[in-house]
Amino acid sequence: PPSASTDPTASQTINGLTSGITYAVSGQYLMGKDRGGGSTTDTSFGVAIGGLSMFEAVAPGNQNWQSFCFPYTATSPSAVLSLSSQMHGTGVSYLIDNIVVQALPSLAARVVDASIVLTWPTNVVGFVLQSSINLPSSPGWLNVPNRVVVAGSNRTVTVSATRPGQLFRLKQ
Repeated sequence: PPSASTDPTASQTINGLTSGITYAVSGQYLMGKDRGGGSTTDTSFGVAIGGLSMFEAVAPGNQNWQSFCFPYTATSPSAVLSLSSQMHGTGVSYLIDNIVVQALPSLAARVVDASIVLTWPTNVVGFVLQSSINLPSSPGWLNVPNRVVVAGSNRTVTVSATRPGQLFRLKQ
């Protein structure tokens, strides 16, 4: 039954981190059984690193997989990642899947003739290249439709350099 003092938690020590490097922590969760207790507006699922809460959610109103993603800057070579359910005395349990901790890729750009060649490492997955011409306008970011080519250990996209003021980012 739900407990106000303990939350069922799955934990894993993540090794091989580099202090000062920012990582994307992502995954999916699906509401399982609701054993009652607590309020439907109370957070019932959470993700923590080193005991510091990084993500919390209330039970979704549907039976679809939900996603989470947040940045984490490492302060040591290892950290404990914990995923908890039945938080705050709720009885909502969760299934978890696709938990990934990966370094945020850096995007490099160079001008070649009338083109911009953008590259990022192949060892990170789930990122898409986007562009915008207006930084403050977050809805202005669009996926770059150009073909991604794998060259060695990098993904490469070539775009025209004729459009002034282009901004680029990798989005997960």
